Amino acid sequence: MLRRTLSAIVLVPVVAGVFLAGSPWIAIGVALLALLGGRELVALLAGAGIPVSPLPVTVGPALIVLAAAWTDGPALGPFGVLAVLVVIAAIDAFRRTDVREGFLAWSGAVFGIAWLGLIGCVAAIVADGPAIPETAPLAGRLDDGRT
Repeated sequence: MLRRTLSAIVLVPVVAGVFLAGSPWIAIGVALLALLGGRELVALLAGAGIPVSPLPVTVGPALIVLAAAWTDGPALGPFGVLAVLVVIAAIDAFRRTDVREGFLAWSGAVFGIAWLGLIGCVAAIVADGPAIPETAPLAGRLDDGRT
């Protein structure tokens, strides 16, 4: 309980600072959160007996977040990054001699990448959020996406 309280005392000001800093920092903060989530997911999948390679599952969701924040169009954006990561996971699975282990490695990696990649929606909303009307109470203080 003490560890959770101390984590909250440290993380709440960090999250609030990132939110108040604005658009590029929100995407970077969400990408770092996806990176930490990927690291945790690799440990969970390994604990469940699913043999995933740590690099694509850890880094992939963060790349999807950054693609959602800084690219235009689905071909170059998060869907394109997801497609490339699915192929990388398949190449990694083909390295395994046991078919069952290869399939588990591929499906676990794709699940992890896609599931954590959904956090990229936050970065996309911030990047493409609706404009704040000039008559809104916080107009001028918050930019698009932080309404």
